[in-house]
Amino acid sequence: MALKVFSGLVKVMGIPRPTIVAAETQKRASALLGVSVRIMTDYWEVSQDADEIAVATAKPETVFRASKILSKDFQAVEAPIKTNSTFYGDGWRDARAGKPASHPSPDVYGAEYMAGFKAASMAADDDPRT
Repeated sequence: MALKVFSGLVKVMGIPRPTIVAAETQKRASALLGVSVRIMTDYWEVSQDADEIAVATAKPETVFRASKILSKDFQAVEAPIKTNSTFYGDGWRDARAGKPASHPSPDVYGAEYMAGFKAASMAADDDPRT
């Protein structure tokens, strides 16, 4: 499949910022952005802007955000970690059960798993009952 560049606005501290990501599918782009496919369908578009396409396709599956609403100074940003995701919960449960961390995939889902695992491990260290 060919890459598509998805373009939309993401609020950062209440301020909308232009955001782009290159991915093969809308579903993959939504996972990288941490939004639902419905949000992608309703509020995002496939970019036709040559500058956006050049930036995003240079590093596929990387989220880029501009500093201002009308700016094109895109910088790579880290993918969001959802603490209410299944993957975060799986990591949390494994750590609390004393299991070793599994080998998660090297994408946002793996990052969510490891964030949950680390959070539970740190909480266990502070838990006076253990």
